[in-house]
Amino acid sequence: MRRVTPEAARGSPEYGQEGARRRPRTGPPTEDQQQPPGLLGVYRLLHDEPLWRALAPLIERLKGFAEGLEKPISNPISDFSGKPGRPS
Repeated sequence: MRRVTPEAARGSPEYGQEGARRRPRTGPPTEDQQQPPGLLGVYRLLHDEPLWRALAPLIERLKGFAEGLEKPISNPISDFSGKPGRPS
């Protein structure tokens, strides 16, 4: 077995853990820090009409993309070029 020098071991997990131990712990969030939305925030997000209106075109494009993936094609390039390709 070879010997590991301190320079080579600097990236090891032990050094990361040591640095994490030296970092000061933070207490509970204060009033000015942003809180995660929780269940009420998720409920509001699901009922946000402007958001769904903005996402509707993207969702429709994704549906079309999924339909295109399901379509069987013998030669994919023939859909774009119109030329019959070599048989597979």
